[in-house]
Amino acid sequence: MKQLRPDRDPDFAKGLLAGVAGGLLASFLMEQFQALWSKAAEEIRPGDGEKGSGAQEDPATVKTAQAISGGVMGKPIPKEKKPLAGEAVHYAMGATSGAIYGFAAELTPLATLGDGLAFGTGVWLAADNAIVPALGLAKPPTQTPPATHLYALASHLVTDLRPKLCDARCVVHSDRRESERLSRVKINVSDAESRFEHSTLFKAQALHGITDSGDGGC
Repeated sequence: MKQLRPDRDPDFAKGLLAGVAGGLLASFLMEQFQALWSKAAEEIRPGDGEKGSGAQEDPATVKTAQAISGGVMGKPIPKEKKPLAGEAVHYAMGATSGAIYGFAAELTPLATLGDGLAFGTGVWLAADNAIVPALGLAKPPTQTPPATHLYALASHLVTDLRPKLCDARCVVHSDRRESERLSRVKINVSDAESRFEHSTLFKAQALHGITDSGDGGC
């Protein structure tokens, strides 16, 4: 079982940076995907939005922001600032999960299993079905409709670009290592050529000395 990367030395700093960037981008694309999903669902079943418009429950991101605000600031978030607070939590979660992926990808190739789909599924299982319900920020998974589970899982998988950005970083890293290797080869070749020239010159001087000695004897 492979636990460390045998193909290259891990660079955790660059892995974290690439992971955070990928997580932020994935968070943005997740919002776009969810907006398209909601729009499509509204067109298919136009009555659902009107039924739930009377008393909509705050999403888990807003509830998380409310909990943090209550614990740190000692006061709730104003209604008009709830969307912004939810956005902040959403992107913070994306950056955190991306950083974890970037670090893990540098540590072991198992983290990139399925081109990152396994990681995205793990995030969905851990966050949406375990941590968030355990904190009382969402209903237990057994009380959540299957369509909602599918919606959440698709959001994680379809827009999960963390592996792509991290793989791009790995390509750059590999290219840099290959460039360094070629530079070392060129240095070795130049050194060998220099030694060959010195050896040839020495032999020529030695031969010239023997010739001069022979001429003097005659």
